Amino acid sequence: MPRQPLDVRHHDRKKTRVPAWISYGESTTPIPCVLWDVSEGGARITAAHSNILPDAFVLILNRATKAHRFCQVVWRRQPHLGIKFVDPTEARVVPRPRLADPNRSGYGILAPRS
Repeated sequence: MPRQPLDVRHHDRKKTRVPAWISYGESTTPIPCVLWDVSEGGARITAAHSNILPDAFVLILNRATKAHRFCQVVWRRQPHLGIKFVDPTEARVVPRPRLADPNRSGYGILAPRS
């Protein structure tokens, strides 16, 4: 029988399933995500295209009150991300990658010109 991996978390997790939003870079549009479990020290989340999210970002917990936490990714296992909450001075929020050619969409199709 396979052995269970050793759990090295410092805080107990609380299972949850609530919406949250990821913010990074210059974009004013937060990326929706789901908070699956949370502890005092971090959380497990899912988001569309999580494989291209930066290693540091701001997690918005409540859009109305603007409650947020600075986060650092500690593991990635599609579709989940394990994040730890960090002090704002430790967070290095990375700007979103920009397309090399502004006339092209992300799928190689010419974007409409305005």
